[in-house]
Amino acid sequence: MSGFLLILLCLVFYGGGLVVLYKVTPLLLKRRFDDVFFMGLAAAIITGSLLAFAPVGITFAFFNSTFAARTVDVILLLGIAVVVIRMTYWCFRPSYKMEVIRLSGILAGSYYLLVLGLTVYALVLMFM
Repeated sequence: MSGFLLILLCLVFYGGGLVVLYKVTPLLLKRRFDDVFFMGLAAAIITGSLLAFAPVGITFAFFNSTFAARTVDVILLLGIAVVVIRMTYWCFRPSYKMEVIRLSGILAGSYYLLVLGLTVYALVLMFM
């Protein structure tokens, strides 16, 4: 597979993962944590996180960690960090218009804090 097609496919996966994170989280916050639908939505959010992080590893490995690949990966990781910080804030401090079950918000916000920690860890490892 050529490098251009790989980058294009990675960017599609990256965008899809971020869209899943952004669109599924409000649905998750309206469900109780012991609901079966909550489990399915949580699995979708985990899949979205994997889709968002996969291009970082693929481009880093495929292009032998060149400076250009590291630059692209840093930009991708900063995009993930922005979305995750927004979702974390949204989970812990929902707007007054949203009907949120508090424990579901705490669980989802805790997951997003872990994803943010992983993003920071990947950024640190990128340049060590």
